[in-house]
Amino acid sequence: MRYAYLFSTARCHRDRFYLLGLGDQIVGVTHECDYPHEAKQKPIVVRSAIDSSQLSSQEIDRRVGELLQAGKGLYTIDEEALQEAAPDIILTQGLVRRLRSGYNDVVKAAERWRRHRSSYRSTRTR
Repeated sequence: MRYAYLFSTARCHRDRFYLLGLGDQIVGVTHECDYPHEAKQKPIVVRSAIDSSQLSSQEIDRRVGELLQAGKGLYTIDEEALQEAAPDIILTQGLVRRLRSGYNDVVKAAERWRRHRSSYRSTRTR
């Protein structure tokens, strides 16, 4: 079974996979995954919607507020990377209110991935 660790700012999910010796099963991570070292070697499937490298804390806060006010998520999903990762399981979270719109994006991307995967399998078996 192949796992994709997606869109959870709770590092405990990813960390538990590594603690259980399942790190080699992780096929995709978020841009924030930097521990353990092996996680940095995985394909990045989820990135921040805000390039904060050139922004002040105030500017980041303003941009976050704008995205949330517009009903947009704080993260973007690289659907091509998701398809290449071909996960069997996607771990995500929808409990934190400020991340909920992003959770919905993950659910939609997973549904598109499921349809893509089903159509790919059906064309291969013909």
